[in-house]
Amino acid sequence: MIIYFIIFFIICGFLIIPSERKVDSALICLFFSTILLFFAGLRPRDSSTDYEIYLQMYDDLNISLSLKDLFGFTEPTFVLIGTLTKFLKLPVTIVFLVYATIGVSIKSLSILKYSDFIIPSFLVYYSNYFLLHEMTQIRIGVASSIFIIAVQFIVQRNMWKYFLMIGLAILFHYSAIIYLPLYFINSASINKVKYYIFIIVSIIIGFLKIPFLDFLKYIPINVVQQKQELYSGVLELGIVDTNINLLNPFALIDIFICLFLLYNSKYLATKNRYFITFLKIYIIGLCTFYLFASFPSIAFRVKEMFVVSQFISIPFILYLFPKSKIIPTAFILLICLVYLYYNTYNTYLVKSYDFLKFIYNSSNI
Repeated sequence: MIIYFIIFFIICGFLIIPSERKVDSALICLFFSTILLFFAGLRPRDSSTDYEIYLQMYDDLNISLSLKDLFGFTEPTFVLIGTLTKFLKLPVTIVFLVYATIGVSIKSLSILKYSDFIIPSFLVYYSNYFLLHEMTQIRIGVASSIFIIAVQFIVQRNMWKYFLMIGLAILFHYSAIIYLPLYFINSASINKVKYYIFIIVSIIIGFLKIPFLDFLKYIPINVVQQKQELYSGVLELGIVDTNINLLNPFALIDIFICLFLLYNSKYLATKNRYFITFLKIYIIGLCTFYLFASFPSIAFRVKEMFVVSQFISIPFILYLFPKSKIIPTAFILLICLVYLYYNTYNTYLVKSYDFLKFIYNSSNI
């Protein structure tokens, strides 16, 4: 596991670059992005929890099937990338490399576009969502990347471009459909009182274990109602574990960051035109975690899809300390270390990284 921390502290060394020197920071970001896309794309098969699942999905792809059967198997992009890899008789590593290249590249470009604090944003991304997405949940990793870069169209009020981008994200993972309603976020202003209430009420619902999932049956969409019936049936049968730690370190960090940014939102909105939109997305992610707490797998999955915005949102804190950024930077590094430690030693998203196998994968491309 030590390799993950070595990479982290090497990136930390570049925090000495002032945020005003964006060209230098951008070059560092692009350099480490290149390293990470190969690090994730050529990783050994025993280095992450979901790798074997994707290998099985790849093995199950049968290029002799009809298009209808193939696209009914999983998302179209996985079918296309997988079948093309098989058709060209390339190693399966290519599939992982393609996903890593798209996921890391788009998230890095998002940092360059939205953040004035490039290295801190990259550290937040690396310590959490790089491990969660590019090293583990590769399909959602690409879908969420496309969503993040599409946020600009919410602010610009360009509906067709936003929906087109989310349509592309859905082709990588069907759950990206939950991003569609976010277009109607008001990116011009934020009512602090309403969002304080939203956060507090959501947390109360979570601790009271009110089955918020039941309200989905009133949505007049057949697919949503069918899913609600399926999840409710699973809960009644006791098939899934409903225990959830509502005060885990990730949740506590999210609560603090959301409340702190919300409190200072009037000032921060003047510093970055994307601040309000990203803060609202962050808060929505936090609240869905508590609203769906009665079904933990949904709570974590939906939250993760929204809170991916954190690597843009958390460094906004640095705007509040224009004279000296030492204390807020140290605070962000502490958050990153908590993420990194829990992702490697607690949640076991990733496992030990064998560089000999990495070299072997590289030589077989």
